[in-house]
Amino acid sequence: MIPAAPERYRAPKFRNVIPEILDELAPDHPDAVASRRDLQRINFMMGNYRFLKNQLMDHLQPADRCLELGSGGGLLASVLSERHLANEITGLDLAPRPRHWPSSWQWKQQDMFDPASLVGYEIMLASLILHHFTDTALQRLAPQLTRQARVLIFTEPFRCSFSHTLGRIAESTGLHPVTQHDLHVSINAGFQAGELPALLGLSQKIWQIREWHDWRGSLRMVAFRK
Repeated sequence: MIPAAPERYRAPKFRNVIPEILDELAPDHPDAVASRRDLQRINFMMGNYRFLKNQLMDHLQPADRCLELGSGGGLLASVLSERHLANEITGLDLAPRPRHWPSSWQWKQQDMFDPASLVGYEIMLASLILHHFTDTALQRLAPQLTRQARVLIFTEPFRCSFSHTLGRIAESTGLHPVTQHDLHVSINAGFQAGELPALLGLSQKIWQIREWHDWRGSLRMVAFRK
C-alpha cells in the first residue's frame, strides 16, 4: 500500500505557479542540460510524445503548418521526423536551435508571448509548457494561440496528490536535484479537467474539446474547430 503523501506533496485546490529552477538557468548550464535530459525521460515515461504524435497524425492535413511551443532540446521533433512528415514543424523556444533539429525545419528563438512568433500556424502542440504560466498570462496568450490555429494539442501535469506520488517514485530513478525540485512545482502549477480550456477561452460553440486524464500524471487536451 502506498503511504499518504506528506503535506508538502498534497496538490493544492487551485493552481500555484512559482518559478522553477530550470527557468532561471542559462540553456548551456550543466544543471540545465542534465534537467532537460531528465525531462525527455519523463515525457517518455508519461507517454506524452506518443500522445502528441498520434494526435498530430490524426488531425494533420497536407497544407497545415505546425508550431511546437517550448521545443527545448528538440526530442519531440526527432520522434516526429521518424514519420517522414511532408509538413514542416517549426520549433519555438528561448533556447538556441538544437544540433539535431531537422535541417529542413525552422527554429524560432523567440518568446511565445511575442505575437509575431505565433502567426501563420494551423496546428499548435506542446508538452509540459503551459503550466509555467499564471492564469493571467495564459489568458493574455490565448488570443494569439487561437486566432489562426485550427487544432491545439497539449499535454500538461495533472494536479493531484497521486501525481506527486508518481513523482516521488520517479525521483528514485536518479533524477537531477533540479528536476526533483521542479517536478513537484510543476504538478502544483498543473491543471485539472476544464481549467485549461477555460483559461484559453475556448468556446464550445466554436471548438470541439476533448480532455483525458492519464494515470501516469498527464492531463491531455485536444481542441479543434468545428
